[in-house]
Amino acid sequence: MRPPPYPFYFYSAFLLVCVFHSFFLVQRLEFMKERAEFQARTDGLTGLMNRRAFFRAATYIFSLRDRMPLMFVVVFVDLDGFKEINDTMGHDMGDRVLCKFAQLVKNSFRETDIISRYGGDEFVFLLVDTDIENAGLLMGRIEERFTDWGKEEGINVGVSWGMKVPGKGCNDLDGILRQADADLYKEKTRKKAVRYLG
Repeated sequence: MRPPPYPFYFYSAFLLVCVFHSFFLVQRLEFMKERAEFQARTDGLTGLMNRRAFFRAATYIFSLRDRMPLMFVVVFVDLDGFKEINDTMGHDMGDRVLCKFAQLVKNSFRETDIISRYGGDEFVFLLVDTDIENAGLLMGRIEERFTDWGKEEGINVGVSWGMKVPGKGCNDLDGILRQADADLYKEKTRKKAVRYLG
């Protein structure tokens, strides 16, 4: 038998290169797609979920409750004194404050909890399989650690929050967030009054 002609080897090698190139191109495209999807659901500064991802995950949790007994608490959080920190110490320090708070939250919550940066210095959490009392204790511990860190850094930071447990059959996430935000505003007003009287 005669060996294949020279063009056969050339076209075989060319075909092999094309197959490998296509494989790596597909892998690269998959990687870029996953990265884009990750960036689309993640806050670039803190690494927490962004608002869009929170709504998607929280809506799913709400729908699960229709099919099984599931207890959870929605927490709306705002950092005290954040605007003053930005105005007097600069946005770099403001970013440090946000990242530190996000780190404390990540280290304090479970993987099953949904934690997100809602926007600016606002955060929203959905704590699964817990009640409002335990959620309040957890937030109290986070606030204590956060204020202690602020004292070490020479800055005055704090945390205010409002919490709601959605009633049975309630799937109005926007309404729950508004109620939690209203409780948050009351808490901030109470703190300001205490500082003024003190």
